[in-house]
Amino acid sequence: MAKYFSDQSSCVQKQFLTKRTAIELGSGNGFLSVCLLAALINRDGEFDETQKSDHNNMFKNYVGLNRLVITDFSDHLPLIEKTLEANPSIIEDAKARNMDIEVVKHEWGIFPTCGDDDESRNVLCRDETFDFIFGSDLAYRSTLHEPLIKSLKRFSHDKTVILIGITMNDTPSSFFDKLSDAGFSYERLNDCLMDPKFRGQTFGLFAVQKKKH
Repeated sequence: MAKYFSDQSSCVQKQFLTKRTAIELGSGNGFLSVCLLAALINRDGEFDETQKSDHNNMFKNYVGLNRLVITDFSDHLPLIEKTLEANPSIIEDAKARNMDIEVVKHEWGIFPTCGDDDESRNVLCRDETFDFIFGSDLAYRSTLHEPLIKSLKRFSHDKTVILIGITMNDTPSSFFDKLSDAGFSYERLNDCLMDPKFRGQTFGLFAVQKKKH
């Protein structure tokens, strides 16, 4: 998926002209979110040299993502923070575009109530939806399917686009049956959108949305 964000950055940018909020599920080390940010801010070709000299002018016409939430278990959050810190230019440019980047704990299928204690501030506990949900290699174990789908349902609205990277040899077809039963439709992205070395392989990207009634 990281390679897709890089190779198809123009397509990704167009998609985010109408998307304001995004969440990554099961981030691990935060690398995928950094790749998404890099794809979104790679827009230098749209500005002349005079505009580039003014940092504010460079970004003033940008319309797109304004909030990115990166999630995983609490023991992964320090690693995600380190990945963000290791890519300061990308993070600074994202913030210059008024993007709010949050790193918070989320255990799939569990939705705690927000409290006033310090711990709750690092937990995704607000009742909210996102325009874009993404993650890779999330459904590799059958015990993860139900809680993952619960989170997809909780965080998506009728127009949310979900992008999931799946390795077919460790994700049974029952996962897709459960997705459908939960009210989602799905479609595998054409191999032509993938890097050549990933074409015809067991890994695929799937676009998922709530079924239209």
